[in-house]
Amino acid sequence: MEKKQKTIIVAIFLSLIVLCSGLTYAYFTSSTTSESGSTIVAKGGQMNIKYTNGSGNITLSNIYPRSIAWANKNFTITGNNTTNLKMYYSVSLVVDNNNFDDSYLSYTLTGNNPSKNGNLIPTISDYQEILSGAGTYELGIGSFDKSSNINHTYTFKIFFLETNKSQNNSQEAYFAAHLIINPVNQDGSISYSGSGRNATLSSNSKLTSITRDFEITSNENAEQSYAAKLIVDENTYSNGELKYNLAGTNKGNNGEMIENVSNIPIPAGNNQEILLGTGKTLNTTSLHQYKITINANNTQSLADNYIIQNQGMLLATAENIASKKIKVRIEIKNTSHSLYNRLLKKGVKDKPLTTIGTPATTDEGLIKNTDDYGTTYYYRGNVKNNYVQFADMCWRIVRITGNGSIKLILQNNDSIDCTSQISTTAALRLKSDTSAIKYQNGIHQAYSDFPAMMYGEKMGSIGTIAYNDNFTLLSKRITDEEITAIGSPTIYKYSELYKNTYKNNYVTILEQWYQEKLSDYKNKLADIVWCNDKYYNTSNKKFAAYDRLTANTPSFICRDDNLGGKLSKYTVSDTSVGNAAFSYPIGLLTADELMFAGLTTSTNNYNNYLVNDGLRDLPFVTMTPVSQEELYRVYDGTIYATHASEYLRPSIALKGDVSVSGSGTSSDPYIVE
Repeated sequence: MEKKQKTIIVAIFLSLIVLCSGLTYAYFTSSTTSESGSTIVAKGGQMNIKYTNGSGNITLSNIYPRSIAWANKNFTITGNNTTNLKMYYSVSLVVDNNNFDDSYLSYTLTGNNPSKNGNLIPTISDYQEILSGAGTYELGIGSFDKSSNINHTYTFKIFFLETNKSQNNSQEAYFAAHLIINPVNQDGSISYSGSGRNATLSSNSKLTSITRDFEITSNENAEQSYAAKLIVDENTYSNGELKYNLAGTNKGNNGEMIENVSNIPIPAGNNQEILLGTGKTLNTTSLHQYKITINANNTQSLADNYIIQNQGMLLATAENIASKKIKVRIEIKNTSHSLYNRLLKKGVKDKPLTTIGTPATTDEGLIKNTDDYGTTYYYRGNVKNNYVQFADMCWRIVRITGNGSIKLILQNNDSIDCTSQISTTAALRLKSDTSAIKYQNGIHQAYSDFPAMMYGEKMGSIGTIAYNDNFTLLSKRITDEEITAIGSPTIYKYSELYKNTYKNNYVTILEQWYQEKLSDYKNKLADIVWCNDKYYNTSNKKFAAYDRLTANTPSFICRDDNLGGKLSKYTVSDTSVGNAAFSYPIGLLTADELMFAGLTTSTNNYNNYLVNDGLRDLPFVTMTPVSQEELYRVYDGTIYATHASEYLRPSIALKGDVSVSGSGTSSDPYIVE
């Protein structure tokens, strides 16, 4: 294409913050010795940054697509490490402004370690694209072992490559960025090094995959646990269009590695956390090496190549095909003091001591089962060590979900004192300035016609008619003659009747309470499935939970709706397992969870963690429907169906890696730090 004049200004400044001990980070001031270098002095040694051309600034003009780099910066990091601990550094590209389209600009990084001391940042030879807008791109993490005047040299390049498509829309585009040295391994005892922890990929890129290599070591001669997560900041690819593989090697032959996996779908949507797995180091000889690869399906479908206009097919151009992109980050966290790790360390059982469907009145501990995400561990019986103090309230742990989150139910809304007695007038107040709120029979008049539904379709006044999508009658409250008179009731087919359009009052009140009590703690809350099981049994006119609880066969798996979809699986942003219909990560327990915990539909049980400590006489609802007008609730230690006035006991899920202190008893609860 014809060369177009463009201006690109890349300002590259380096500053450095160095890790000085195995357990903590110290932040140090730097003294610049000259324009050509920057020296950082730390207790454990120092590092010096120097550019070969005497300056950290680059100014380029007349930029156009070509194969030769436009920005070419050589720099040297010199390490003087006086300790036996590794001294880590991380180089990142901080993009302050980028008006170029996605994938137009890209970068590479190469390094040299002539002394073979420490670890270089791994070479980045494939062109890594830079997305439009501001952002940070971690190039990688390197380290120095104990020694003096060790040099790590690097060459960083920025390219404006030819895409074989029109790039005229980036004429006069502007780009400004700088390089920095970031602190890493802030947990200290678990150390991360390797290629950059963040990455991007777009459908405009020449790349079809993202690969990141990293290794985990420890500066502690003691057992340390860690968790690896893939944080998806943005993903506009379709569900399953991107998949990841994770492979690891235990080079030190000790500790526990994260399991290898392949072809795991990445769900569409933003702000997601995918738990890659957990591992364990035993001492300073532990060395766990991993490679994660995200693969994109680069095959274009008809919809990618053509657009529909006026009932005809037109060949699409680069301008009218929307670019898909994903931004991800790898997060490694020391979980030795996490709530998840503390709970599992106490041991788990494969089976409960008592039969499900009979009352559990003693502490049976954590028991293994299966949920929508994998292996779940639930508490059963008169548990005494599942108290949590969080957000200035007292909670009880119900279970660990299969994705490592910790599901809680509210115990005491008025006090962080988990030993205080609870009363129905104070314990579960949903508004701090009102008395306890009860929900009357007529709730559906203001919202959904069906109080048993968390969400539903607002219907007319002719009564409740439910059809599935092939017009087989599911239930009725009017006669066949009246149906004939009305005509074909297509508006009442199953997919319309139960679609998630209108919130009922339960959801509205929970959302209001969340905004008042929990909005400041959202970074510690997990996005999990909240199940409002809408699978309908056409024979007995009941929802599926009725058959399960009648047969004493509860399940943690939220089944699909009658059409095989996710109408019942409420999440906030996760569209892989859930429906992303909730606004906030808050819900209610299911009736199935109550039965697993040791309550039944036939026998009063007052010696159970869900109903003791003053909660015996407090009726509270679940989010499990029995019929279109009834939910399961708990009262007097029993599970039964009702449409009577109830209280709400909010339920949330903590991220499993939150750090806690305490032992979990009422006098010494787990305190989320």
